[in-house]
Amino acid sequence: MNHPQLVKDVQHKVMKFGVSFLPDVNPGLRSPVQYYRDLIRLSLQAETLGFDYVKMTEHYLGDYGGYCPSPMMFLSAVAAETQDIKLMTGGILPVFHHPIQIASQAGMLDALSDGRLELGFARGFLPYEYAAFQIPMSESRDRFWATVDAVRRLLSSEDVSISNKYWEFAHATTRPRPSGVDGIRSLVAASTSEETFVRAGAQGMGLMVSPGLTAPSPRLVEVYRKNFIPSGHDAAPRVVVSVPVLVSATDDEAVDASRTALDGYISATSRASESWAHLDEPVSFARYQDMGQ
Repeated sequence: MNHPQLVKDVQHKVMKFGVSFLPDVNPGLRSPVQYYRDLIRLSLQAETLGFDYVKMTEHYLGDYGGYCPSPMMFLSAVAAETQDIKLMTGGILPVFHHPIQIASQAGMLDALSDGRLELGFARGFLPYEYAAFQIPMSESRDRFWATVDAVRRLLSSEDVSISNKYWEFAHATTRPRPSGVDGIRSLVAASTSEETFVRAGAQGMGLMVSPGLTAPSPRLVEVYRKNFIPSGHDAAPRVVVSVPVLVSATDDEAVDASRTALDGYISATSRASESWAHLDEPVSFARYQDMGQ
């Protein structure tokens, strides 16, 4: 059977599939030039096979995600080489940015890709990143939602004025404007905070979840579904789940083939999480405090 048609049939009947990238390499393992070439090649292959989206996250400084400080810059390179596949940030860390900056860059990528951008936001969880940007982790939740709300307003409305303790601007109309009348479809990453699941649903946003130490319980995903209010983009709850998958003839072959890659990812995550052991300020990151132990 033709593989692209098989994937499209499954997407139509059950769910959609995409590829999700989170760099866990360093120059000793692979140069940035080769890494980006490999990912663009994989993105092209994903489109050829009928996958729905390419997703890239944002991180800084270390092996864990450090090769992608700008998901939208990477996705713009993918946009230039592809035609239809959607481009998802999974996600931007809004606590480190001004909302006008995010909205303006999102509008530009939306135009360059002919409306293929889906804007995912994440709170971030690594103390060394917050320290580098001189952002107290204790204000991360409030700053996160303040920025997300501002970006969504800027993308859906003109002449926007906002004043809070983080920034102030008046009569702002970002350019380029999004290609869609409802702005740009948005999603939010969630793991353990019930407030995030409730708020994502109430605002009609998509939900991004991942397995691992901080995997959300099924109850929290159901909380999101129950609180969902349809928005201009999504008439029903939408959950994007990122899981490591390797297809092989047998389970044993799949485990053997994936071991090196998974061990590298776990090692990079463990090294990044060591900064939790040295955090002095009180924060509201359930479960994350144990990661440095």
